Amino acid sequence: MLKMIKLFVLVVLVGFMPSCSQRAERVENNNPEKYRLHPDVFWASPDGFDLAMDIYVPNSELAALPVLVMFHGGGWLINDKSIMDQAAAYLATNGHYVICNVDYRLLSDSGNTVGLNQIVEDVFGAVLWVKDVRRQPIWADVTHNITIP
Repeated sequence: MLKMIKLFVLVVLVGFMPSCSQRAERVENNNPEKYRLHPDVFWASPDGFDLAMDIYVPNSELAALPVLVMFHGGGWLINDKSIMDQAAAYLATNGHYVICNVDYRLLSDSGNTVGLNQIVEDVFGAVLWVKDVRRQPIWADVTHNITIP
């Protein structure tokens, strides 16, 4: 019986190994030649907690592009903006959007003192920052003078 269990475990492990291997990402899903990435653009520091976003700007001939502001999941407890990197790169590769991939505080940050209302303030703050900064020189530097309608 013990041999059967060991054999079963071995078969299961070997069967799952190909799904755990690293595969090269397909160029049509993420082609860095089709966009410019501006990582960790600082946008706020509530209570001394620095917040940043990654901004993906597609290489587009269009004079104006809409902005998509995206927030990662994780139940307000775990993860960060890096889990949305593939989705942001895909949209920047295949769409005509400026993508803002935003970090926000988590409930577990600052010694578990962050409240849900502060997270909501971070989310609204990020959207307002994009809205306000799109007409300032820093936005022109990041987006190379693409205007946001």
